[in-house]
Amino acid sequence: MFFIFFVINPYVYVLVYNEGEDHCQMKAFSNGFLSASSSKEMRAVWLNDYAFNTEQKRLETIKKISDANLNAIFLIAPPINGNKGWSDVDDFEAMLSLANSKGLTIYAWVCNLHRIAGTLADFTNSSERQAQRDWALALLEEYELLDGIHFDYIRYNSSSIVNQTQINAIKETLILTQNALKTQYPNKKFSTASKPLSGEFREPEDYIPYWYSTWFNDSNNNDVNRWNRSGYMYDGIPTPFVFQQDPKLWVSINAIDFTVSMEYCYETSWWKGEVDVWNSWVENNISKVSMGLGYYSNVWDDLDITPQLVAQEIVQKIHYGRANNISGFSIFEFGEPGNDDYILIDALTKGPNAPFKDTLTELHLILYSCFESLNEAESFLFSPLFIGSTISISAIAIIAVGIFLRKNRRR
Repeated sequence: MFFIFFVINPYVYVLVYNEGEDHCQMKAFSNGFLSASSSKEMRAVWLNDYAFNTEQKRLETIKKISDANLNAIFLIAPPINGNKGWSDVDDFEAMLSLANSKGLTIYAWVCNLHRIAGTLADFTNSSERQAQRDWALALLEEYELLDGIHFDYIRYNSSSIVNQTQINAIKETLILTQNALKTQYPNKKFSTASKPLSGEFREPEDYIPYWYSTWFNDSNNNDVNRWNRSGYMYDGIPTPFVFQQDPKLWVSINAIDFTVSMEYCYETSWWKGEVDVWNSWVENNISKVSMGLGYYSNVWDDLDITPQLVAQEIVQKIHYGRANNISGFSIFEFGEPGNDDYILIDALTKGPNAPFKDTLTELHLILYSCFESLNEAESFLFSPLFIGSTISISAIAIIAVGIFLRKNRRR
């Protein structure tokens, strides 16, 4: 009955086909199985050049992505129009084409602070802000298969002082870029990587955003306010501030489509705390926050931590994130020389607790993603039209089987 109800019923396929491009955003079926991109959840990975700088590596990386049931990549960009790049043009084009053919969502990943080799960007300069915008536009113009732009290192180097002029300059850079992209490429997405929500001691000279002071002083937030603790002398600030980043504000004013927190820590309890903070900060905008998952050699520098343990903790992080409104995850990274990525891939896809394993239940995700709410989806599933069509198909199938068996008995 499950097979008939969800697989044979053509009404489901008509719905999915008709809604696929505009609403469900279903991009691909692959090897007879439903691709992970059928759901609204972003499952991404950052890819440095060593993950795709030969044809063999490109094929290996794509296989890893497929085996892990991921649906998006942040692909390190090549040089363009005098702006620095971190991959070869031909390798980037080849990987972009291959990833697109597999139905993946692809973002060009750039490191804004290092736009010009040998110098650090100063975002307080209006010409620099314009150059950053033009960089993003140039990449989208040159590489039409891109689905968006991903700004990383959109910050200053760590400072002991939170500087209002610099923090506002980065915000203005994002707004300028977002406005240009929405005008010229309205279907492309604009995202950032942001520093994790660790903590720093507050200095008297620090500029503190008004929203943060209000939130910090609200006793209703004490349970999740990790900076109002003895370790920070009950007067701490989030680490992004000292890099002149205010990702909560970016999200709240729609300066970006989403941000990915670079919280790559091994300790799941700390990672969970960050999820709780983000929920408290942005509330109804939590869909614009994705969480990073660290799987690279620095995470297991401690001899007591192994890749296997890191993979197990990542599984727990994903389950907690899902249970607390996080709808996007990104792994850093695949392809680091000497790493065994399949330790993580197996943890993500094999076993009863594997968060990214794909089964026929993925069809539920396609179906639900065609609706604005779970209630709307359930109303459809129990509607007279859907139930009637399923019963009719079931009856026809039973009659057909009966006729076939009767004929065989006569022989």
